[in-house]
Amino acid sequence: MTNTTDTDNRSGDDRRNDDRRESEVRRNAAERRSEEERAAACRREEERREAERREAERRAASA
Repeated sequence: MTNTTDTDNRSGDDRRNDDRRESEVRRNAAERRSEEERAAACRREEERREAERREAERRAASA
């Protein structure tokens, strides 16, 4: 009798399904990171515009 693990006894279909699920998890994580990066870029752009607006107001007030 050989010593096998549960993974050794799984069918090829089971392993392929697991691989697909793992790929989907990785893809979803990458998409989530991409969305978070876009959101962060938007926030930085809004902050930059707000800083420019405040600077323009400051200059106008001191003119």
